[in-house]
Amino acid sequence: VMSWNKGAEKIYGYAHQEVVGNSIFKIIPNSPDAQAEEIKRLVLAGTPPQMFETLHTRKDGVEIPVALTISCIRDEKEKIAEVSVISRDITERKKSEEALRKFSRDLERSNNELKQFAFAAAHDLQEPLRKIEAFGDRLFTRYGKDLPDDGRMFLDRMQNAAARMRRLIN
Repeated sequence: VMSWNKGAEKIYGYAHQEVVGNSIFKIIPNSPDAQAEEIKRLVLAGTPPQMFETLHTRKDGVEIPVALTISCIRDEKEKIAEVSVISRDITERKKSEEALRKFSRDLERSNNELKQFAFAAAHDLQEPLRKIEAFGDRLFTRYGKDLPDDGRMFLDRMQNAAARMRRLIN
């Protein structure tokens, strides 16, 4: 580590003098690991990943998610002289993402429960509606001619309401 600013001190808890001159692996848990080796390989090839997310370790031993921006600093001969790594603590973003995933799972579960309820309610409403329609049809077939005008109007309104209810249920 060649430089360590106030932002890095805040994120990691190490003072400038505790880090500068030491290996970067002080803050990278389980390193060098496959990810660190891949980054090293890409840097040496001159094509580091522009940005990626990983875990680093603070001075107190707590692992934190960070977003790293990596870039090569080249000398006048275009050879890689240094590598710049900018870290951003993304703990709050990760918490928000997890909260959003949980909310999404809860919403999906709630929607499924609502669908099941709607299906059960629609099914349960079918039987009494069939009775209304069947007895309305029988009433019209047997007594429709004998009903006074207002009786036929009431029966017609009942059958229309039943048909509307059938459409709503469906």
